[in-house]
Amino acid sequence: MQCKTIAIVGAGVTGLTMAYELTRAGHKVIVFEADEKAGGRLLTYDTGKTIIELGGMRLPLDVHTLTDTYLRKRFNLPLEPFVTSNPNTFIYINGVRHRLNNTNFLAHEYNMQVPENEQNKSPFVLWNEAIQPLLDLFNNKGWDAVVNEYGSYNVRQYLTDYGLSNTMIDYIGLMFAIETNLFTALTSHFRDALLINEYTKFYHIVGGNKRLIDSLSESCQINYSTPVLAIHRNEDRTINITIKNKMNITNTLKFDYAVVATTAPAARLIHYTPVNEQVQSMSRALRQLHYDCASKVVLYFNRSWWHDQNIYGGSSTTDLPLRFIYYDNYNTTVNGTNHTESVLLASYTFAQDSALWSSSTIDQITDRALFDLEQIHSRSDIRQYYLRTVVKHWYVIY
Repeated sequence: MQCKTIAIVGAGVTGLTMAYELTRAGHKVIVFEADEKAGGRLLTYDTGKTIIELGGMRLPLDVHTLTDTYLRKRFNLPLEPFVTSNPNTFIYINGVRHRLNNTNFLAHEYNMQVPENEQNKSPFVLWNEAIQPLLDLFNNKGWDAVVNEYGSYNVRQYLTDYGLSNTMIDYIGLMFAIETNLFTALTSHFRDALLINEYTKFYHIVGGNKRLIDSLSESCQINYSTPVLAIHRNEDRTINITIKNKMNITNTLKFDYAVVATTAPAARLIHYTPVNEQVQSMSRALRQLHYDCASKVVLYFNRSWWHDQNIYGGSSTTDLPLRFIYYDNYNTTVNGTNHTESVLLASYTFAQDSALWSSSTIDQITDRALFDLEQIHSRSDIRQYYLRTVVKHWYVIY
């Protein structure tokens, strides 16, 4: 096979995986990354005492066989279960607090009024019942049949037609973190449900998910802080790539092929020529693709005060601005007795919930996060253990 020269734009997991495989196949590959680091939305924050994932943190390896193959077989990376549930965590909604092991998630437990036929079923049960027709169709006739039958529905429209009350639909949106996405495509959320549900097992890489990025990067030639400005397809089908390097110097390089492996919004910043029908179709798709923002608020403490309440791993859920709280999974010293630093993922939010944090100062975020933690955990001593705050916003462009 003749060796080809290939440019890959973006050093996220997708770009690095392509570069890794193409390099193994004998091609000459150069990766251009606008940022000063590789990894994209995998971002491990390591203080030397504790580890937290500011990007992707849960790996559903049992249903994502390709990722599982790379981690276990290709790179032999050590894995641990990501603990998503703990009976002692909290559900705090409408000012009502329940331990996870002391709630059936029924609407009346949280002062919500729903019709009689919904009163004895949780939002999780009702959601599963509602999407069962899609699951049956998928199992019998495949994905195309699901899209043809239900592709025109948004979530709220479908659940309304199914017969659920507005209160229950809102409750489902709250618990599944899709409140502001109830008017987006039903098929998108159904696809997520095929992969991630109450039975899904999650894992993380011991030492941080950055180890996957490190393993992929070892055999890749990566040019950091080098955004791609333009991509031009020549008449002989070769590709000209115009870049701006670290010295702010613009240069044009020629390749046999180019792969754009960025987010869709980032791909729109590249100027593509000639503007033929293919480029027009691609540009339209990039414009129309819906992206959500996400935010993580991380608080550091001098002790793991949540252990006083027998919380080891798992998550709490609330309708307060924090929304979802995750405990322990990346705390490298969680089992120690003399450690001086503990880390808590105090808030993991999406869409409009994320916009609240992205428009706030670090002091505002810290004060509100500590206040919410006090309400959810029903204790007033949390602030005395507080050390500092780290916030990561994931905007559509990144």
